[in-house]
Amino acid sequence: MRKMLIVAIIIAAAAMILACPVMAAITVDGDLSDWGLSQLQAGDLSQDSTWIPTETGIYYIIEDMHNPLHGGNYITGTHIKGTSGYASSFFDEPKLQLKDGTWVSPPYGGPEYDLKGYYFQQDADNIYVAIITAVAPGGNPPGGQDRWPGDLAIHLVADPGADLGYEWGVKLGTVGGHNQGDVVYLPDWDGAGYTIPPRPDTMKDGTMPGGAVYTGAAEVAYTDAWLQHPEYGWPTYAIEVKVPKSVIGASGQSMGISQLFIADNCLNEDLYAPEFPTIAVVIASIFGMVFVIYSTKQKRS
Repeated sequence: MRKMLIVAIIIAAAAMILACPVMAAITVDGDLSDWGLSQLQAGDLSQDSTWIPTETGIYYIIEDMHNPLHGGNYITGTHIKGTSGYASSFFDEPKLQLKDGTWVSPPYGGPEYDLKGYYFQQDADNIYVAIITAVAPGGNPPGGQDRWPGDLAIHLVADPGADLGYEWGVKLGTVGGHNQGDVVYLPDWDGAGYTIPPRPDTMKDGTMPGGAVYTGAAEVAYTDAWLQHPEYGWPTYAIEVKVPKSVIGASGQSMGISQLFIADNCLNEDLYAPEFPTIAVVIASIFGMVFVIYSTKQKRS
């Protein structure tokens, strides 16, 4: 019986490995249908299934509106995380602390600050990120720094010169320092907002000592043309990003969703995956079960 169980577990692990097909080709145009998110375009945002990609190999975190566990008089929404092709789990988005010590539920300030969804996938040459947000590329309203969009922060290898712990930044919006699509090494993050601690948000002009700007190295589409789905009176934007790994010193299947971070300019809301299970972890767990069963059998022999 044990031999049959071990064989079954090994077969299951092999099936999981083989079930990781090549990702779909991504065109950076703000249309997320090629991510397997066609249902998001006009679907019911209160349903988990609306947010879950049907294409494989995509990691995601959804934190639409407020965390339902925070209580209070908040508008709540879907909060899940997962990998497409596997069951999702609840994402317990943490509260944020104001400078006076008060803890608040993000998006602090209301629906216009809401960072709703965060998707990640990669191939050998590029990383791809998709973000769903209520913040316009030029801010809400345009010109108001209080509501500027943040930029994509990337952490690869710790650099003592990195501001706030992130060595790379990708310009997403159309306000603030740098031009949309710039990939910046050792960016100077604004890091000033309503909440603490300081975190990377919008890049300021220039870089930290030793830094550099790679103009136009990333493809960025930031638009509400595809996702015409207002929520609580505010338009909803899709941001689609393609970053060549060669530009940021990465190669192969070497990156994960936990190495990326994005926050609104005043730190009202952020998207981050501090701990995220991968398929490799699941497979390791399965082989761990095999080892335990085998060890138990040996001890009883």
